[in-house]
Amino acid sequence: MPRKLYRFGGMTFVLEADSPIADSPMCEPFRVGAGEPADHTVRLTFSDRVPDPPQNALRQGPVYRWYTGGARCTLQRYSAPGRTPQFTYAETRPGHTDLVFAESYRTGASARVVLESAGLFDILADAGMLVLHSAYIVTRQGEGILFSGPSGIGKSTQAALWQRYGAAQTVNGDRALVRPDTGTVSGVMYAGTSGICRNVTAPLRAVVLLHQAPESRVTDIRPQEAFARVLSQCAYHQWDPASAARMTELAARLVTNIPVRQLDCRADESAVRALEEALRRT
Repeated sequence: MPRKLYRFGGMTFVLEADSPIADSPMCEPFRVGAGEPADHTVRLTFSDRVPDPPQNALRQGPVYRWYTGGARCTLQRYSAPGRTPQFTYAETRPGHTDLVFAESYRTGASARVVLESAGLFDILADAGMLVLHSAYIVTRQGEGILFSGPSGIGKSTQAALWQRYGAAQTVNGDRALVRPDTGTVSGVMYAGTSGICRNVTAPLRAVVLLHQAPESRVTDIRPQEAFARVLSQCAYHQWDPASAARMTELAARLVTNIPVRQLDCRADESAVRALEEALRRT
């Protein structure tokens, strides 16, 4: 059975399938050798037998979720009954996920699609990690900084300014993987429009929430506000109470263990200098 191995934030995923899994450019930086021990195994098979969600299943659009026998079950159904089946179905238990794709997906199963359909973000959250919508840089001192906020706020711009004026390296342009208990940040397979996606882990110095302003300055924010704004940028299923509870706990740990600051900023060097000075003082 073909196998591929990928490592995210210190956790190794083994993908097994009864059909070849295509390579994904965004996953390749996270590919590891066959000798790595597995933390989580995803076994992919193909079938046109669509699972029937129970009446009490949660639903958001084409996605159904329910819990039974110690398993988290997620069905993504994209075709109507009686039509050619188009669906993915995942049953996740500690250490492994049994994943079923419709037969029509057999020739297009890529590593990224397999990981996403298996519920990568949920599995990482089970292991104590959260995926934050942010641009991730590593400073010349080897520390990670995350610029977070809604799309269009200037995350990629601030990362690029730190590359230009602060000798920093951009690791990920769109998302980062944070382990709140150890205070570390790692790359993950999402680059956004930047196209930048690297497998680098660093101690997390700060989470910086961006706000565009005519002057660049760093301001403190209340813990409750920091928590709410960080949680709003985390990847999870808000409509699933179990997923929401798990992410709420992780976000609370993050704002407790890691400095969270607001950067009122211009899109120029002054933003870099203001944040550098603030970090020197803390």
